[in-house]
Amino acid sequence: MRLALRLTLLIIGTFVLALLAITWEQRGRFEARYEESRTEQLQALLTALDEGATLAWRTSGTDGLQRYLDRVAEHQDSFSIHLVRLDALSKDELFSRLPSELRAQALAGQQVLFVDHRAKPPMIVAFDQLAVGQEAGVPFAVAMRRSMYGESAFVRENLRTFIKNTGLTVLIGLAVAVILGARLISAPLNRIVAKARLVGQGDFAVRFRAGNESSAEITMLSAELDAMVEQLGALHKRVETEAAARVAVVERMRHSDRLATVGTLSAGIAHELGTPLHIVSGRANRIASSASVSEETRQEAESIRSQCERMRIIIEQLLTFARKPSGQPVSVSLMEVASRVTAWLEPVARKKQAQLVLESAGSDAAEVRCIAHVGLVEQALTNVTLNALQAVGEGGVVRVCVREEVRSGQTPDSLPQRWAVMEVRDNGSGIAKEIRSQIFDPFFTTKSVREGTGLGLSITHEIVQEHGGFIELDSHTSADPVPSGDHGTTMRLYFKSESA
Repeated sequence: MRLALRLTLLIIGTFVLALLAITWEQRGRFEARYEESRTEQLQALLTALDEGATLAWRTSGTDGLQRYLDRVAEHQDSFSIHLVRLDALSKDELFSRLPSELRAQALAGQQVLFVDHRAKPPMIVAFDQLAVGQEAGVPFAVAMRRSMYGESAFVRENLRTFIKNTGLTVLIGLAVAVILGARLISAPLNRIVAKARLVGQGDFAVRFRAGNESSAEITMLSAELDAMVEQLGALHKRVETEAAARVAVVERMRHSDRLATVGTLSAGIAHELGTPLHIVSGRANRIASSASVSEETRQEAESIRSQCERMRIIIEQLLTFARKPSGQPVSVSLMEVASRVTAWLEPVARKKQAQLVLESAGSDAAEVRCIAHVGLVEQALTNVTLNALQAVGEGGVVRVCVREEVRSGQTPDSLPQRWAVMEVRDNGSGIAKEIRSQIFDPFFTTKSVREGTGLGLSITHEIVQEHGGFIELDSHTSADPVPSGDHGTTMRLYFKSESA
């Protein structure tokens, strides 16, 4: 709810409560004013009655006095009067309505007026001794009763007039409050909200102070918001700079790891293929260019030279692998990636006298695809496979397979989806529990200085995360209580499947 509307409702509620309280107070005042007016009229009547009663007594005695009192009652509304004796006053009906402190005064002949609120409607009871009683030798007095049935109408009429006048004043005040609230509160706050939305969209050039603020509070708020936006702009630039620097560092780490990987591959290739390839290619070229050989022999020599050229191209591809990838992600067949990587690393496996096996999961494996950078996926699988080859000893086996799997992500609330998985299993010694949480940290390695830089798995982790996937590790050492008694490490690289 808008602030101006809340303030308006609050003001309305305050005015209504105040009006109810004042109306209740005014009701009591109007009732008291009505009772006071009637009491004053009755006192004036008692004063005037004494002279008329004396004259009526002198003229016609007791009968004349009673007739005079009856005539007086006829000219009054809701009024009754009768003659009583003070010595028999306790037997009068009206006397019982007086409180005890006023009864003694009435018996003593003093003028008494009492408003009886127990009656419905309330009534005024009055007693007064007549002066004629001393002349007649009888303690004459008069007892009066006047009903205040008109009190409710009097109070209602006065309250109606009071509420009408006060309500008009309240409505005028509310109208002024709404207009001032819209001008002094709503308009400035709406302007601030609109500018705050621009800041939320990334526009840190927005300034809240307009120079015509409606109040000192709005001015202070605008100044504080301007200071906050300036700080946010500075922090945003700092974050962008640090993010760019981090990306540059990560790229340098990846490139360094590629160079280290290519160095390892080049050593194996140079040892296994370098000299034989040079000799075979030279001899084949000599045979093909000799004039003394038959056409069939020349064709066979050309075939050998062609295959040597193919091997040279493979070496060039390895060198290309070391360069920084560019372009947009494309559809990648993980089976093709696995075939190339295992072919590249086969010389490394032979040098270590280990087996590198690419397992086939049937025709479905060829259809396992994801959207990614081919070079980065090749690098990730190469890093993991190299680690596995270095972990197994002589006679060890490293198995690579590709498949699709439907499962949730790493968080409990992840929905099931289809994943493209590359799995590398080895029967090495396994990874100790105390270092499993560190293997993806940059520069962490358990290998000797010449065997690794500690960047391979860290960059593999970065590559997989960049493609929206994750890595799952399952490792057992000889000390782990596993039912089969086998030990080794299985690492699964999960990429979002193209068919998902």
